[in-house]
Amino acid sequence: MDSTNETEIVKKVLTEAIEFCEVNYVFDPVRDQPPFATLLGLIVEQGRRFSVTRAIRKKLWTTFVGKTFSPETFLSQFDRLDTIEPDAKRRDLMRRVATRFAAGNDWLNEKGIGPWTRSAHKIMCSNDSSIALEGDSHIRNSMKGITSWSQLKAMMPEKLSQLSRLFWRLSRKGRLHVIHCIHEREPLQLKRAIHFF
Repeated sequence: MDSTNETEIVKKVLTEAIEFCEVNYVFDPVRDQPPFATLLGLIVEQGRRFSVTRAIRKKLWTTFVGKTFSPETFLSQFDRLDTIEPDAKRRDLMRRVATRFAAGNDWLNEKGIGPWTRSAHKIMCSNDSSIALEGDSHIRNSMKGITSWSQLKAMMPEKLSQLSRLFWRLSRKGRLHVIHCIHEREPLQLKRAIHFF
């Protein structure tokens, strides 16, 4: 398979995967992400495997009544976080950013908020489609055998945010399926495989 054909096949398969995720809410629509709750979720995820953070995030949303709770509500019930987030440093960071949110102050430079969190938050809460989470090790591992950031920037520069989210959520089974479809030039079978994410 020559490089031109391979590039087109990779682009086709990844485009199909993004469309499937958006239609089936594998990741929430970008515009529906509330900034404060999203930031708390990202703090939970910092440096952890997604499989570990899923249960913590679920408890967080359930305890504080969904993802639309306000910083004020969160701060007034902050003691409840002790039974949800085991890491004291993360709890302290959540308290500090909630205080900044409640006061209408900028949280971007708060200690503990780094480039990954800022970029991931922008992906989730804005319509900017040009953000690539290049420093994320899970995304890099998910991309192995499929593509690279340099290829994606040349091939699909208008979809970098969506691609970041796709590889962020792609499981090992999903990755192997994508690789198989690229090499065998077969259509994705994601409709029967939601567990790929």
